[in-house]
Amino acid sequence: MKSKVYYVDGGCRNQGAANRITWEGYGSFCDDDGHVTHFELPQAATNNEAEYMALIELLKTLPDNEKDEVLIYTDSRLLVGHLERNWKVKAKNLRLLVVQALFYLGKTNAHLKWVERKVIVQRLGH
Repeated sequence: MKSKVYYVDGGCRNQGAANRITWEGYGSFCDDDGHVTHFELPQAATNNEAEYMALIELLKTLPDNEKDEVLIYTDSRLLVGHLERNWKVKAKNLRLLVVQALFYLGKTNAHLKWVERKVIVQRLGH
């Protein structure tokens, strides 16, 4: 059985800026064939929120109860810790996003794996 492989990343430029209007949230994901999807995440106020939102957007595109193994690579140790290793979620702003991500991970039978940042940059260009 061949694994289906995806890469995901999210971020927030100008994080911590006094004027929230200047914040620019973004997300991207791609499959192992290199088909890349970029999108804005205007509601993301932090990098961690953007990471979760990008993951959730990817998971929404996957079929329910996928028969093949689905691996999603991320450079976010926090995502892997929360979603694969049962780390405690301390940040209140992430709690609902964690619940949503766990729901979609369960529906799609996907699993997260951590990779170095340079792998994400090679795949997604940022």
